[in-house]
Amino acid sequence: MSDIGEIVSVDGVYATVRMQRTAMCKSCGKCGESALHPDREILVRAVNELGAKEGDRVRVDLETRYMLQAAFLVYIFPLLLGATGLALGFQLARWLSLPAEGTAAAAGAVLFLLSFLLLRRIDRRAEAEGRFRPRVVEIIEYDEGEDDGI
Repeated sequence: MSDIGEIVSVDGVYATVRMQRTAMCKSCGKCGESALHPDREILVRAVNELGAKEGDRVRVDLETRYMLQAAFLVYIFPLLLGATGLALGFQLARWLSLPAEGTAAAAGAVLFLLSFLLLRRIDRRAEAEGRFRPRVVEIIEYDEGEDDGI
């Protein structure tokens, strides 16, 4: 995913880029408060290896594979763990002669909630490795009289 924005501040190797929300990012939620206001601009913290400066117009990119991995982790992973918990709960209920529905529901809920703890850990590791971090990939030169649309 690639989009254009304007750098509003630079902090070491990171730049804060003001961008318009796109259709793809409206449901992500990674931008925090901005998710509550889908039609507003967002501020994205991106790796700035090109040395772009405040006020520069830039192209910011997040690799598609990371977008797909993030979508899987956020939307599918908890459901898979919850469903696994349900199946294990039914088996456990059969082996221990417990009420099947209650045991399955409890096991499903425990693994569903556990998935969020695992996601938090995965998110911290990915953040440390810079895996899901957008990057400034191009500094865009202004043309005279051009409306930048930002």
